[in-house]
Amino acid sequence: PNLTSVGQYAFEGCVSMSSYNLPKLNGSIANYAFGYCNALTSLNFSLVKSVGAYTFQYCSYVTSLSFPELTSVYGYAFRGCQRITTVSLPKVNYLSTQCFSGCSRITTVNLPSAVNLYAGCFSYLTTCTSYSLPLVTLIGSSVFYSNYALTELTLPKASTFSAYAFRYCSSLMNLYLPGSSIPVLTATAFANMPFSVSVGGVFGSIHVPSSMLASYKASTNWATYSNRIVAI
Repeated sequence: PNLTSVGQYAFEGCVSMSSYNLPKLNGSIANYAFGYCNALTSLNFSLVKSVGAYTFQYCSYVTSLSFPELTSVYGYAFRGCQRITTVSLPKVNYLSTQCFSGCSRITTVNLPSAVNLYAGCFSYLTTCTSYSLPLVTLIGSSVFYSNYALTELTLPKASTFSAYAFRYCSSLMNLYLPGSSIPVLTATAFANMPFSVSVGGVFGSIHVPSSMLASYKASTNWATYSNRIVAI
């Protein structure tokens, strides 16, 4: 109970460990620390501020997360945690490569403080229908790759859409961009989804402020989707 930090590989592969008692853990949890702990069903770390790479990967029976002080999530940290349904991390502002990739039962993501989303961090969240990302500016490569169930998304502060950011978001029919500046758009950000390929003969819509409509339609790479860009 007096442990304040957990080192690399500390509990990795402890497949029968169903609980822990670490109330004073208040810094970071190192890489791989709890990977493949398949008997864990919940993760509750009230003081932890950073979760390292691969820390909880394939903890496949975890259904809930509670990290009220967490600010940073590193690569593959929760990859393959297939029974998590909701992600609500109030202080997280940094999410690295594929940190929730393959968490296929997540339906809701609430990250009120997040700013940067890096490569594939929400890739293959195939049942997710709701994201709350009010402060996010950077959408890295493949962030929403294969989010098949997502039908609409609002990104008030978006500044950059990287390669394949929305690839195979086959149900995303409405993207709302109410911000006051036009994000940088990589040419492949909307590959293989309804802004570039019709769904049953219908294309999706990109909603922007009416005062910026003409500017969007004339901007680099946005011009390709001029027929999809409409006023909010």
